[in-house]
Amino acid sequence: MGGVYDEASISQALSWAQSFIEEYCNRGDNGFDVVEDDTVFIDPKPYRQALLPEIPVVNVSEVQALLPSQTGGGMVWTTLTNYAYVNDTGLIYDTTGEPGVMQSFGPTWPWLPGSLKVTYDHGYETVPKSLINAAVRFAQQYLENPTLKLQRSIGDVNDRFAGNTGGVGIVIDAFDERILDRYTLISIA
Repeated sequence: MGGVYDEASISQALSWAQSFIEEYCNRGDNGFDVVEDDTVFIDPKPYRQALLPEIPVVNVSEVQALLPSQTGGGMVWTTLTNYAYVNDTGLIYDTTGEPGVMQSFGPTWPWLPGSLKVTYDHGYETVPKSLINAAVRFAQQYLENPTLKLQRSIGDVNDRFAGNTGGVGIVIDAFDERILDRYTLISIA
């Protein structure tokens, strides 16, 4: 790594690199770790489908929909059994009417905003090696330039730092950018 560093400095650099990557990828408080039994209320989309907000999806344990009561009296939360999901994209969809799936009477998928309640596990059991390698490269840059100094002149003393701009002093080359972009969560507010 360009020098001899003590264990505390290496640990700090790796921690910083992990935080940097998690923030870049919009991973929030839990980063890339597996989160179990996360419950979300999402808006169903046309064509009896919806997108779960966090990926990859490890398991879906329960899906409920706000649907008209079969006995009258308004809307009730109904457990859905005819659904499937795609791990990598977070797509969850109604399978009612597909070959081998029991047909049911009445609405089988919600349509109101926030009327799909999903309890699921998401995240990585093992963080992908490409992300670990990128973190090591960023930690190396941090160790070599912990103050994120961008420029230093000796004559007339002129130091310039990146400050707390979150990575201006760190070089993200096209290779690492492609890796990070592959794991970035994008949402439309």
